[in-house]
Amino acid sequence: MIEDTIVIEQALDSLANVPLVTSVSQNMPSFTPQSVLDVICKIATVLIAFFNAWFAYVIFKRKDKKEDEIKEADRKLALMKTLILDHNLKYIYAFFDDLILHLAELKQDNADKRSIEQYIQADFKALNEKFINLLAVIDLNLHRELLQISDNFRDKLVENIGDEGINLYVPSKFSDLIEKPYSKFKQDIIAGLFNYKGK
Repeated sequence: MIEDTIVIEQALDSLANVPLVTSVSQNMPSFTPQSVLDVICKIATVLIAFFNAWFAYVIFKRKDKKEDEIKEADRKLALMKTLILDHNLKYIYAFFDDLILHLAELKQDNADKRSIEQYIQADFKALNEKFINLLAVIDLNLHRELLQISDNFRDKLVENIGDEGINLYVPSKFSDLIEKPYSKFKQDIIAGLFNYKGK
């Protein structure tokens, strides 16, 4: 038993003489300013590479989305031309011709305003059925825009015709209340079609 104690004491003495601090300090990396800069440089390189990859992905997605939007706009324009304008544009010009003929009757002193108003209502109904309503198939926003222009002008026209205090056979009144609004309406309808980009 004494021998075991002596052996244990000798082993402990030999372990006590081992320089722990020296061996630990030799295995630990030393942090010099150069090594710190190297670590920062490596981290920055990884971050830059990650940012570049992310940026390339975002650009690719945006470009792909933009190309899809352009293709869709081109498709809508082609459909509008083929399905609507090629076959139904004649109806809008027929509407303009019919409407101006009915409006010209208001220049007469004894014009029957109620009868003229009924013809005008029929003209607008035909415009909606034969042209404007078809635009909803291609683009609801364009349909709503032109329908709003048409409805606003029709309402203003009916109001001006129905006002018994206004003598539309007077050239200046006819010009201010009928001809000028008609010209603007015609321009707005054609401009709405012309400015349509398919978006």
